Amino acid sequence: MQAELQTFVGNVFASDGSNDFSAVESQFTECTFDRFFAARSRSGFQVVSSVFANCKFLDLDVDCFSFGSGRDVSRYLDCEFLNCKIRSPTVGRARFERCVFRRCTIRELFSFRADFIDCVFDEVEFSRTVFSAKEVSRLPSFLLRRICFEGNDFRTSTFRDVSFRGGINLSKQRFDPSNMILFDILKSVRFLREVASRTKDEKVKKRFEAIAFAFQIDLDSGQKTGVVDVRSNLMRDPRVLSALREVGCAS
Repeated sequence: MQAELQTFVGNVFASDGSNDFSAVESQFTECTFDRFFAARSRSGFQVVSSVFANCKFLDLDVDCFSFGSGRDVSRYLDCEFLNCKIRSPTVGRARFERCVFRRCTIRELFSFRADFIDCVFDEVEFSRTVFSAKEVSRLPSFLLRRICFEGNDFRTSTFRDVSFRGGINLSKQRFDPSNMILFDILKSVRFLREVASRTKDEKVKKRFEAIAFAFQIDLDSGQKTGVVDVRSNLMRDPRVLSALREVGCAS
């Protein structure tokens, strides 16, 4: 299905048997996308310079969700994503304001050009995800826009290999302190490398070096603080977390 230069109000969209949906310079208000692509086949959802306001995305099951293709920013205002499975989404130039993602699984999301403002991620499982406050693009620097990432609630989410980069202020986000640990990246990298250089256990040494390398990537992007989920594979070795807490790198 394709919508181009159209306006929809209160429409309900369901799969028409095809595996693709595209919206180009269109507006959707109080529309519902119900069980789109629920079939287990490759599917795509592409949005170009469009606006979604008070829309609901229910039980989506898509392999590639392009939230914002093109140069103009696509906007999602007060939208709800419920029970969605989204794999390998291309976020692109998109702006999410006051959106709710509830009981969703999001895998391999790399967000280098999108705004997230006052969004709630309720029981969302993230894996292999990167959020960045710096736009990564081949466009000239004067065409790059300032990315806003603040007021987001991750208290009931779970992280598996999730990074925040580009100077995102984590103090302006909400995390569950019993599961999410905020830490100073620079101190952590230095300490982990120091511990790795002193240990005689090769397995432990490689683990500390690998974690330090991952943190260094975030640091090089301009990120000062990071967050890890104590339930993730990254922290399955209790010595890592205890080491960070020992030197005062983690909360």
